[in-house]
Amino acid sequence: MRSVAVFLLVVVGLLNVGCAGGTRGAGGLHVGNARGSFVSQDDKLVFVVLGDEGNGGSAGTGFDRFTGALRTDDGREIPWQVRTGDGKSGRATIDGVEYDLAQGCLFLVSTRDRKTQVRQVPRDPSGVTHWDVERAVVQWAESDPEIREFVKAARKR
Repeated sequence: MRSVAVFLLVVVGLLNVGCAGGTRGAGGLHVGNARGSFVSQDDKLVFVVLGDEGNGGSAGTGFDRFTGALRTDDGREIPWQVRTGDGKSGRATIDGVEYDLAQGCLFLVSTRDRKTQVRQVPRDPSGVTHWDVERAVVQWAESDPEIREFVKAARKR
């Protein structure tokens, strides 16, 4: 089942390659027990959102934005949206709260006890391509105690 889900995420990422403004893509990722989504533009990482429970959710691209949602174990959806013109600067909105991408591309979303808590982690996405996202986030988790603890505390499925 997991291999089917990974295959579908790769297919969705490949199908979301656009024409105007360069390539745009979205996909899913697993880092330990944490699951989430990422978006890229012009083959460069723009945004990563990881949740500590649930099945990771969905991600997609539109003409001027990326959208998706994290799905929790209790069935809630935590919506997110990213707007960027250049793939570097822009705004992310998670569960109705807006963030500046210049302050970091990685977002850790805890939904334990039916409360949503978002932490924006200052990570520079430079040099991370669409196909290297999961490996980069694993490396960030290995080198950063905050990310490592979040991944470690994520609910086992």
